[in-house]
Amino acid sequence: MIVKYQIKTIYWKIDLLNIGLIGAALAVAVTIPFTLFIVAYAVVGPLHYLTEISWLKDRRYFVQWGNPFWLLLSSSLLLTLLIIFLQLSVQPAWKQWLLEYAGTPEGQWVRLLPKVLPGFVFFAFAASLCFVLRIPERHRAAILLF
Repeated sequence: MIVKYQIKTIYWKIDLLNIGLIGAALAVAVTIPFTLFIVAYAVVGPLHYLTEISWLKDRRYFVQWGNPFWLLLSSSLLLTLLIIFLQLSVQPAWKQWLLEYAGTPEGQWVRLLPKVLPGFVFFAFAASLCFVLRIPERHRAAILLF
């Protein structure tokens, strides 16, 4: 019974410490908000990033070199280029050129981009999910093809 009481006391002290630290952070944020933002951005952010990398590495969340790596890299680059291309197509200077180009036989693919992009996004997310969940290769191909 005494051990149970001691554990509750320790947790209660930690809770009080956390409440006190939150109150101190609030006081600093009210007093010097911009300086606190810069300190958090420059110091706390990288420290959190370093601890998160260690945590992810322990859980083997990083993709190993090989086929999965190249599949994810190529799908990411393709999606990035497609999205940049679609964003440029909204700009007036590019819009006229794209409309003229889409009317030519070589430019038929330009009209397909808005229809194909959601499929590429789904493929990239499905591939990432397959690798994170460590689905075996024989099942991976079936999932990604359908």
